[in-house]
Amino acid sequence: MRTVPGAGSVDPIRARVRRRPSAVLGLALLLSACAAIRGAPPDEASVAARPATVYHAMSRPEIQGHMRVLAEELLTLVGLTAPEVPAAAVNRDEVLASLGRIAGRARQVGGGGTFTNYSVVNDYMDAFLEDVALSSEFARREPPNLVPANRLVQSCLSCHRSL
Repeated sequence: MRTVPGAGSVDPIRARVRRRPSAVLGLALLLSACAAIRGAPPDEASVAARPATVYHAMSRPEIQGHMRVLAEELLTLVGLTAPEVPAAAVNRDEVLASLGRIAGRARQVGGGGTFTNYSVVNDYMDAFLEDVALSSEFARREPPNLVPANRLVQSCLSCHRSL
């Protein structure tokens, strides 16, 4: 037993017993908070709404082939949307078809929940696909704005410069 001057004697066991209800209350609050954070298991609708994550391992020749096809299609697109081509001569349907082929090939490479063994593809393909979608949106406008489609090559360069 210890004594505190002017306070009389303090029994350490009784002091612990007095503190125990607050400790029990604190532990109960902590456990209830953990249970609330954990929450209920997700329902089937929320699980079905989440996009599936796909891993696509590609060999070097495979990714080079995809990139070669993308480059050829981008050259076609640049030829269709060059600033020196008169606006009346531009075939919007050809531009949209080219953008569609680019988006399709890019999705084969990665993006949209697909991960590859190439970190650069994982880092940049979603942004490239957004640029393609934006270019398509601008090409559908009346009158069509083909500047984003013509500048799509810059999106490729931003990725390739990072290598």
